[in-house]
Order: sequence, then structure tokens, then C-alpha cells
Amino acid sequence: MKVLIVGGGGREHAIAWKLRQSEKLAELYCAPGNAGIRSLAVCVPIEAEDIYGIADYAEAQRMDLVVVGPEAPLAMGLVDVLNGLGSGRSRGAAGNGAGRCIKRTRDQGFWPE
Repeated sequence: MKVLIVGGGGREHAIAWKLRQSEKLAELYCAPGNAGIRSLAVCVPIEAEDIYGIADYAEAQRMDLVVVGPEAPLAMGLVDVLNGLGSGRSRGAAGNGAGRCIKRTRDQGFWPE
């Protein structure tokens, strides 16, 4: 599975660390990432708030899953722009308290226990 994590903070580092443990993971990317994440994933120089840049990259690289960490891209409508490429809350749902959605990966047995 090819996965793109959006963000570059401690939360995204923890997500990358856990995803790296999955045998189902083929490639892991993070936009923009940070120095700590660089040891776990390929960091892509696209800011989390560049929702169209993120969507274009995810589509061009044929990502199987996009995990959005920060609230700002969710509130800006990143999941709406991804149009089904990733998993997360839509802009409308994010306005009601943006949260992380990892249900899809758990339901598919991807998220390591």
C-alpha cells in the first residue's frame, strides 16, 4: 500500500512510526514532514495547506491512502478535493471539530495493532 501522510508535527511522526510497522505498507510519504519523519518516510516539499498540491501529488503517485493530520487542511476542504483518494472528514464535517479518520485502515486490517 502507498500512503501519504499530510503534516509535519509530532502527531504525523507517531502515525508514520506506526504505519512503518505494517507488513502491508509498500511506500510511505509525508508532506511536508520533518527531520524526524525523514527516517521513516520520504518527505515531499508540499505544505499541508497546499490542498491542491497535495491532491495532485496523491493522484499522480497513485496513493492508496492519504492520512490528514492537521486540522487546517481538513477545514480547507482537502478531503473534498481528494475526491475519494484518501480517507477523512469532509470540509463540512471538519467544521464541526476536525478530527482524524483512521477507520478505513482499521476496517481493512491495515492499521497495526
